[in-house]
Amino acid sequence: MDQRPTFDQTYMDVVEVIARRSTCLRKKVGAVIVVDRRIISHGYNGVVSGEAHCCDTGKCLKELAGREDYKPCVHAEQNAVCVCAKRGLAVKGGTLYVNADICITCAKLIVSCELARVVVRRDYKGSGEGIDFLRRYGVHVELWPAGGKDAAGPGSGQSTDSFVPASAGGENVAGAGGRPGCAVFDRYAGGGAAGGMRPAAPGGIPPGGAGALEDASGKPAGPVIRYILSGGGNPPFQATPGSAGWDVCAVEPVTVRPGAGETVDTGLAVEVPPGYVLDVRPRSGLAFKRDILAFPGTIDSDFRGVVRVRLWNLGTEPYHVQPGERVAQFVLLPAPPVRWVEAAILTDTARGEGGFGSTGKR
Repeated sequence: MDQRPTFDQTYMDVVEVIARRSTCLRKKVGAVIVVDRRIISHGYNGVVSGEAHCCDTGKCLKELAGREDYKPCVHAEQNAVCVCAKRGLAVKGGTLYVNADICITCAKLIVSCELARVVVRRDYKGSGEGIDFLRRYGVHVELWPAGGKDAAGPGSGQSTDSFVPASAGGENVAGAGGRPGCAVFDRYAGGGAAGGMRPAAPGGIPPGGAGALEDASGKPAGPVIRYILSGGGNPPFQATPGSAGWDVCAVEPVTVRPGAGETVDTGLAVEVPPGYVLDVRPRSGLAFKRDILAFPGTIDSDFRGVVRVRLWNLGTEPYHVQPGERVAQFVLLPAPPVRWVEAAILTDTARGEGGFGSTGKR
């Protein structure tokens, strides 16, 4: 029996159809706005009303305009929101689906309209700043696998609502052009702000399934870390393509007083694959600019609870953590099984028993 497509997959398929109506010569972009699982608006990229279409004239009006403020281009997301404005339709709490990178201008519009969620299939022709902006202001962003298909696929045993978060300016590690060896975060069904924490088995995340996914070419895409979100949390994400750590966000406002510590909830429960450990580390920006230090921690492969981060304020002013703010980072490290063997003597070295300060200052 064929598996029914998920709502997200259905709406992303609609986005691809809408994109075919685009009048742009550069790329075809479509957008759909959904409220209560019903499509209330759609849009595609083109030019302002009354202007000749680029596809009809054969000329790119964006290039002919020269100055940025004279460019008559309208993005798919903007057109979809404009339709709602003309019809008097509220989009608050809805979801926007789009098949290309989101610019800063569209990101501001999405935040101002109070859309709660964005599902985007990145084309990596943008900088990713729009996605970072959305996350900063609490919009839940989900990155759709390349080609609009679920990474897991029918019969895989994984949720067809799963997705592979990429960095704000990086690559989709489970899509075409993925980077072998990178960690992949894969969401369980039933998580998220609306559904809360709903694991498939008592005691947290169900066992099994934390193995290696494959990218579009069939090559291993790296270890898989499965997770469940609650309390409106965001999935971990990389800030740049070369980042070793995955940034983790707070889900609640917390004030950290000078010289004191506070525990911050991330709304995130994870399943680290056997043979690995997930290190919790401070973010350098918070440490150097704000004197806020995340206490280093270790998440073992058999831990299934919600991850909480302890923040310490080493400064002189109170620090106010906002929901959606990045407070720490995860780094995945190998943790191979070891065997301890009692010995009568240890091998000799030049250092020997030299301890603290034994190697000097320079």
